[in-house]
Amino acid sequence: MLNVRAEPRQPDSATATGLPILDCGSGHIKADAAFAVVSRKPLELRLSQGRSRLHFRLTLTMIHSSRLLRCIGVKAWLGIFFFAGAASIEAQEKPTVIHIRIDEKHDRLTPDVERDIEWIHEYTITLSTKNSISEVQRNVFAGSSQHPATPQRVANLTSDQQRELVLGQNTGKIEWQVLGPKKLRRIGAQGQSLAAFDVSVDERNNCHITVRYLKQLGFVDTTGIRAGTNTLEHFALSRLISATCSVAST
Repeated sequence: MLNVRAEPRQPDSATATGLPILDCGSGHIKADAAFAVVSRKPLELRLSQGRSRLHFRLTLTMIHSSRLLRCIGVKAWLGIFFFAGAASIEAQEKPTVIHIRIDEKHDRLTPDVERDIEWIHEYTITLSTKNSISEVQRNVFAGSSQHPATPQRVANLTSDQQRELVLGQNTGKIEWQVLGPKKLRRIGAQGQSLAAFDVSVDERNNCHITVRYLKQLGFVDTTGIRAGTNTLEHFALSRLISATCSVAST
């Protein structure tokens, strides 16, 4: 609900004492007794919703000095600014954007063994006010001892993915869960393994992330798609090298 207050804007040397209040139902306006036919008064209109604040300066034209017509004029102006103010406040409620960077290594076990294959996974997570999540993921090949990260190889193997998700909805592959105030968990399933990211934001707007790689009971390895050939191969569980996150806006 919007709280509205309109006040005449006075010169710095003027005083605002002794001004009667004209109550028009939609809010209230302070006006001096000199309101007359076709008078113009510079006003400052303040709209607030939660922690959002909007300030407007306008000139209100009164076509008559009677209370009724002044109320009609005030209501008309307030109606316009209710609409414009609500739209502006809604636009100011920007989504929360979280950037995540994961550096991990894993071993390919079949058909040819390759150790310490390094990948960097970058995520841009956009959280809206309606529990919807937009997730953009980039997977960048960072090389191995057998296959260094040459520019051509990096360009050929790097891939991008985009998903539209709902908070708390399990798609079978990706799920975002609420763990507490400003604390989320992302669970990603691949083959016989899970990757769990716990993301939290502290009171100073600093982002913290914990990453765990888990293997399903009874399995000694996990299957996944081999980059470059798109064939299903067997891999050892990923090993975390580093993980960072940051918040663009809240």
